[in-house]
Amino acid sequence: AAEALALLGEAVARHGGHPGIACRYADALHASGRLVEAKAAYRLALLLDEAGFDAWYGLGCAELAGRA
Repeated sequence: AAEALALLGEAVARHGGHPGIACRYADALHASGRLVEAKAAYRLALLLDEAGFDAWYGLGCAELAGRA
């Protein structure tokens, strides 16, 4: 997971306006248990593409995980 985060972090730095990359980065944060950061990253992905199903789904899952 750490390697994925590092690679996706670089991708976000290079292509910050790409909603798919932002969402995949949020997914990696979520999988690593970094829920606060994941939620922020999902929200960024949604700012870039408000119709992004994966980002909406991920944000919902992260919100639910934070309540457990």
